Amino acid sequence: MMRPMLFAEDLEPGRTFPFGTTSLTARQIVDFARDWDPQPFHVDKDAAAATAFGGLVASGVHTVAVAQRLLFDAFVGHTAVIAGLGVDELRLPRPLRPDAVVSGHAEIVGRRLRDDGRAVVTFATTLTDTNGDTLMTQRTTMLVHSLPAGGDRPQTEATRRARRRPE
Repeated sequence: MMRPMLFAEDLEPGRTFPFGTTSLTARQIVDFARDWDPQPFHVDKDAAAATAFGGLVASGVHTVAVAQRLLFDAFVGHTAVIAGLGVDELRLPRPLRPDAVVSGHAEIVGRRLRDDGRAVVTFATTLTDTNGDTLMTQRTTMLVHSLPAGGDRPQTEATRRARRRPE
């Protein structure tokens, strides 16, 4: 089912978008880390056991990528985003471990409508595991189109295909 495109007017402060769930296998953590953050506690189970983590953990960059995918699926993928403007206050209080099921939510915390048909929208993201532990928080600001004159919500087949998650 296709969800309607969200515009700036739909993104009122206080609105929350719950995430689905996902998890990473040890193999996915190691493969990502070998390419992007090859520290021993990300790529070597035995070496990781001897660290303060006590075992293999995902790179913080990988954790952020997981959150980005969940954000996309929850609301960004059907929002009239022009561009991301920045990420602030990124925190990683606990590591993402292999096979942990993660979820979370995004809450709109600010919106400034502009006169040029755009708005600056800020949202707070929280990524958690099934124990309720917070793994990541951040504040993201993006530039979003306002609803077109006349209230039409355009959606093209190309947009639907581009936003579809690969199987």
